[in-house]
This record gives sequence, C-alpha cells and structure tokens, in this order.
Amino acid sequence: MGQNTHQDDGRRIPRLERIAYHEAGHAVLAVLRGRSFGDVSIEPSGGVAGRVDGFALTEDEQNEIARTRRRLERHVRSEIMIYYAGHLAESIRIGKVTLRGAEADLAQAEQMAKRLYADEGTRGAFVLWLWHLTREALEVPCVSELCA
Repeated sequence: MGQNTHQDDGRRIPRLERIAYHEAGHAVLAVLRGRSFGDVSIEPSGGVAGRVDGFALTEDEQNEIARTRRRLERHVRSEIMIYYAGHLAESIRIGKVTLRGAEADLAQAEQMAKRLYADEGTRGAFVLWLWHLTREALEVPCVSELCA
C-alpha cells in the first residue's frame, strides 16, 4: 500500500488526506473538551507527519492541576481523548487504517494514564473506556453538506 490506504469501497486515500483527518480529530476533540490549541499542520516536521500544537499542558500547568486529584483526572481524561481522536477520526472517515503514524499519540495517552493509575488492570479499563467515549464523541452524525 505504501503511501496510500484503501477505504472499504476500494478508493485510494492519499497520505496527506489521512493525516488531515487524523489531525482534525485531535483539534475537534480539543474543542469538544473545552481545550484551546495552537497551530494545526499536516506538513511533516521533526519526525512527525502532522501536529496539533499547544493542547498538552505545560509542566507548570500540570503541577498546578496536580493540587487537586479531581481536576487532574478531568484534564488527563481530556488529553487522552484528544490523543486518541486522531487515530479514531482517521478510522471513522477512511475505514480500516494501520497504527503507523499514531504510535506517538497512543504512547502519550499511555503515559498520561500512568499518572493516574499505576495498576495495569485499572489503567487498561480506564483507557478502554476513554477510547469508547472518544469514538462516540466523533461519531456524531453529520447534519450539513460539509460532511458529504
């Protein structure tokens, strides 16, 4: 398949289009979770295919949030869902996709989950729940001709 993937109907999906869906997924979930972000790009840079800048918390913000577990949990949930949204948006729009390109996002989500749950079983259930919540949030039916 190389630079392209196939949708169920056999249509070839260009790599940049897949990256655009992926990064748009991150941006949409950031907005849905009340988070701001900086630039969105589908141009390769620094070893990544695309990026959404600025949705992750800075170290100072993480320290401030850590003062209350409840706020930390809410922020970690949002960040994990935003990390998952790229791959899920690609999957929903294109169909079957590989994990290539999403590995860094999934690794970041795992690191975020480790901040809350040291126990692997609890952490696994937590991230699976967030995966499903993210998918539900992104699968809202389109109501405009823009989705066609």
